[in-house]
Amino acid sequence: MRTFCLASVTRRILFLAAGLAAFLVMPAAAQAGMFDWHLSSNVQIDQPVEQQTPWVDDGGPGQNWWPNDTSLWVNNPTDCAWDVDDHWQLFADGSLSAGVPATMSFCQVAESDSIQNSIYGTTSYWSFPKRTLGVAVRSSSPSLDVRACYQPGGCTKLAAVKEGRGYRYGGCILLRYANGDPALAEVRGANGAVGVMTEGTLTVTAPKRASATGSAEVAGGFGDFSAYCPANTAVQSAYPLTVYS
Repeated sequence: MRTFCLASVTRRILFLAAGLAAFLVMPAAAQAGMFDWHLSSNVQIDQPVEQQTPWVDDGGPGQNWWPNDTSLWVNNPTDCAWDVDDHWQLFADGSLSAGVPATMSFCQVAESDSIQNSIYGTTSYWSFPKRTLGVAVRSSSPSLDVRACYQPGGCTKLAAVKEGRGYRYGGCILLRYANGDPALAEVRGANGAVGVMTEGTLTVTAPKRASATGSAEVAGGFGDFSAYCPANTAVQSAYPLTVYS
């Protein structure tokens, strides 16, 4: 006949219970963050929009090209990049799920190749930088789909370029319209200024799970884009978009 020791059984149950409790309170394995775009700088939207505001040196307290008579100002009633100095940067780092796009939305007010304006009493057609999107996405995967789409304007895809042990998808996308394009229209609330209200999306998609790091800059035109298109060579063009890399 087998004899059970109650004290021994009790100790074993307590030991197993303690082990189970310790297992339950152990932290879960760290999960890699998802690749998602986040604002990494302040959004700059300047007033007035200098390229369509008449430049008048009237001796006032502001910039020497700002008319103190604000009735002459071209104001930007939107949250979109329009003035040549408007800009903001974004950053993303983490894991892309298979087939799940990571999307960033932005907007710009596009203009024509040159703009008729009066600068210090000279009325002529003046050229200013065009709306720009700078993109740089890096990953060990050669199969990412990185594209920027504009409405109106169409889409463009950024190709994978071998960089060290990984790949870089990058470039600068310029948005501009030809003079006289019927798409150019008066922007409501902008004191008679014309442009094309443009909604954009930057999308990164992986066919299978992959890690990536990305940065992007939305701009009115001025700025140092050497980190995005160091060669500054046009690689493709489909009106009204031109892509440099």
